[in-house]
Amino acid sequence: EKGRHDLLKAFYFDFLNCAVDPRKEENIAKGTKTLWANIGAQQFHLPEGKPSAQVFDGLITLSYRNFDGLRERYRDKSIRAVLDGTKFDMEEKNDELLVTDPWGSTFKIVISEDPEAELDPRGVQKGGPSEGLAMRDLTVYAPVDSNFAGIGRYYEQVLSAPLIECVDGSSCTISVGPRQTLTFTSHPGGPGASVSHDDLHDEGEIKGATRQFLSNYGPHMSMYVADL
Repeated sequence: EKGRHDLLKAFYFDFLNCAVDPRKEENIAKGTKTLWANIGAQQFHLPEGKPSAQVFDGLITLSYRNFDGLRERYRDKSIRAVLDGTKFDMEEKNDELLVTDPWGSTFKIVISEDPEAELDPRGVQKGGPSEGLAMRDLTVYAPVDSNFAGIGRYYEQVLSAPLIECVDGSSCTISVGPRQTLTFTSHPGGPGASVSHDDLHDEGEIKGATRQFLSNYGPHMSMYVADL
């Protein structure tokens, strides 16, 4: 949300205890523009809205060693002073924490059974340590009539990302890292749910361009590949 670095910092850095990526740290002092929040080898890119914040229509799963710090910070008066009055919430259920960020994006936080094994052998992102170990899964809600088998084939055949599981007509899960998965699943809102992950803008005429395209400012997923 444009102009609300205070909410972003309170949630991602103070509550989730992600690490501040030094490549965007100067923007904290400015109180504007993009910030990067790191969790292990993964990171969130958090640009300002135009002007509203984007809400991810899905579920972000993060793994931690334990819930102690999160429980304590959920009660922290200095954090609540910033986040109260927003959609920020936390519910503990079935050995998981369901967390809602200030704008409505949903996180599932789980305890790692083997924290050392879950650490990415390639290292972590730049900056200090994060309390969270990794982004374990990103679940994208899709229309209920989606071709999930076709989605799985695309990632497997075009990007060489192994298909772990495909439940026809319901979901598919793809391996996109040592312990990271990307899941597409039917929207829990059912057939009537409105599903849109794009935010298209006409940039107008671009000098020197031979063709004009719409720019998509919707949520993006960045993945490293071994060989182009």
